[in-house]
Amino acid sequence: MRIIADTNVWYELGNNQQLLDSVRCEPITPTFVSLSELTLSGNMVMKEAEVQAACRAMMRFGRNLILDPPFIHLAKILKGYEFDGEATFADKLEVAARLANGGGVAPEHRETFREVISHKRAVFEGGADVFNREAQRIRAQIADKKNEHLAIDSIPLVAGFIDYCVRETTNQDITLEDAPLKGFELLLVVLDAFFKKMEVTQMSFKGNDWNDIALLAYVQPGDRLWTSEGRWRNLINEVGMSDYLYNPSR
Repeated sequence: MRIIADTNVWYELGNNQQLLDSVRCEPITPTFVSLSELTLSGNMVMKEAEVQAACRAMMRFGRNLILDPPFIHLAKILKGYEFDGEATFADKLEVAARLANGGGVAPEHRETFREVISHKRAVFEGGADVFNREAQRIRAQIADKKNEHLAIDSIPLVAGFIDYCVRETTNQDITLEDAPLKGFELLLVVLDAFFKKMEVTQMSFKGNDWNDIALLAYVQPGDRLWTSEGRWRNLINEVGMSDYLYNPSR
């Protein structure tokens, strides 16, 4: 079993020594997603000390770190895709190590760093807007037939979207078309519920939702997800998959 922790958990662990000590023997697992969020975040300028503390907490569990991007990780687990995350993203790990040791963004590089973060945010928000527009179109189309819409089996469509993400990140080398859905059931079922909720309510796709969705790709049957994000905890409970949630003793 692995306990896949989201980025907010690393901030919490960095700020709460008692909590960190209480889970020190648990298989808490950092991922490429959280590593990227911590090392390419506006907080590195605005909340430097908090980022440093989060990185120190993450390094405590560095032996468990998954340095593969989420959909590449799926391709490796389900289809034996070959990818050396440690070699490819050694620079990210080095940045996290420097932050853990008290490093940061040099003053003369801060403006350039802010521009990079702004561009990243715009890309994420642009992608979210695409889904929001589609949800709005569907919402208008189904009008008062929301229950009928919710009853539609859209799992194959969502599985197709996940397969698209895998194909794109592996340069079309890997497809999940014949892979067992059980291998990524949490991502599949929760993402399906997320899209449907967008289509029948006013809930919107936010730019930072991309990272939360991507994190689910790491969670295999038998694993647990540690997140304090209410939106995702509620969705996981709603689809009957609460066994996937990790709840630390406090």
